[in-house]
Amino acid sequence: MIKGEVIRYISLCSQEKGFDKAWNRFTKALNGREYTAQQLKKAREGLDYKSRPSLIQKRIEKAADKSKEKT
Repeated sequence: MIKGEVIRYISLCSQEKGFDKAWNRFTKALNGREYTAQQLKKAREGLDYKSRPSLIQKRIEKAADKSKEKT
């Protein structure tokens, strides 16, 4: 779940500053639910804002595959 949210924030935020703001808000909420810093760090491994173009491309390809399945 956490990794999916990281990917979603990276994909949707047009600037790194917006991504950082969304991620910080999300981590505060999860810390309040007793998620550890280690769990959050592990979920974010290999994902940073620089990976945005490839993540968006994967999202587009996934949507296209789903569209093909419906027809």
